[in-house]
Amino acid sequence: MVASGKAITEFGEYALNDRLQLKVENVSGIVKYHLVNNSGETLILSKVRASVYQRWVIVWDGDRLWFSSSDIGGVVWIKEKDGSYSSTEYYKNSVLQKEIPQAIKEFEG
Repeated sequence: MVASGKAITEFGEYALNDRLQLKVENVSGIVKYHLVNNSGETLILSKVRASVYQRWVIVWDGDRLWFSSSDIGGVVWIKEKDGSYSSTEYYKNSVLQKEIPQAIKEFEG
């Protein structure tokens, strides 16, 4: 199980907790990630086209999934009241800027 706040920088499958699994893949040179629940339902499917040839990092903070890439910037996925997740660019939101995990800050440093 991946500890909350720990940086994920390699392709593979990661248990985030007993209910969630993150799959990170290289699909035709693009970093693709998706979060699934224990029923196999996809909760998050990456939308950005981040190159595998650039640096990237993913961090689960216990509630939100953060993604940052040296070529396209960063997004955070936030769980909505209905259980779905929506993404936003965290540097466009001053509240989210204050909540960026340490592993993301160090990556972007």
